[in-house]
Amino acid sequence: MKKKFYSKLIALFAIFLFTGSGRAAVDIVFSTAADPVWYFIENQGTDSRGGKFISSSTESNGAKTNVLRGVNASISEAAMWRVEGNANAAVFVNKLNGKAISISPDYSTDQYLYTNETPGASWFIKESNAATKPGVYYMYNENPPGTNNYQFHLTTSFYYMGTWKGEIETMSGWKFYPVSTKAVPILNTQVTNAQKYLAAITKYSGTTGGHFAPGAGDALSAAITNAQTLVAGTPTTQELIDASAAIKNAIAAIPAMTAPVAGQYFQILSV
Repeated sequence: MKKKFYSKLIALFAIFLFTGSGRAAVDIVFSTAADPVWYFIENQGTDSRGGKFISSSTESNGAKTNVLRGVNASISEAAMWRVEGNANAAVFVNKLNGKAISISPDYSTDQYLYTNETPGASWFIKESNAATKPGVYYMYNENPPGTNNYQFHLTTSFYYMGTWKGEIETMSGWKFYPVSTKAVPILNTQVTNAQKYLAAITKYSGTTGGHFAPGAGDALSAAITNAQTLVAGTPTTQELIDASAAIKNAIAAIPAMTAPVAGQYFQILSV
């Protein structure tokens, strides 16, 4: 326990001292597989991309597999990252697949980002200089050194993650949220939406046409109660992941209602 405490204390001390090559120090805990600190990395754009988390996937785009996507806030291991190295040579490792964010060695055009067993590049992390953007960061790779800043970029094309060549801060920045603090409000929102869905199921439960079978919402009700109990205490990251998955699985397992009857109307809910 003491060893972990001192290792994290040293890491934090190093962060505040480190400025390498004139770049500003960053308030991000760099960690390792042995003692990881997990983050959600959220886009700070002002359009539909704003609020999206960087997430790994098993999708392919052209010659690359495991391309990165921007996804809605979700307690998913695919959207959790630890940051290794330092602000001049950062490596982003995914919690779900254990792979690092990589980029094609061909810098002649903008590239999609993906996860790979061996990172294709390390990244600089720079905090915004703007007083109106506290805690906003930009991740980029230089090729060759000192020129051509290939920045993390969330596209509007199916929210794929790629790189964009240009001056730092000309693209949307990113914020790092520790999973340990961000996951609880996400789960609370999920619970609120699930309660609305459960209320609709309960209202339309019965044995006649246009109803859900009695007890159809029991598993969802139990999952909601479990999540509420967890957030009232001090849940672990894994407990939050499991609670979120339990709500999603319970909703997916609800059987379809019997044939609706004429003149019956329903509100479509997003959960």
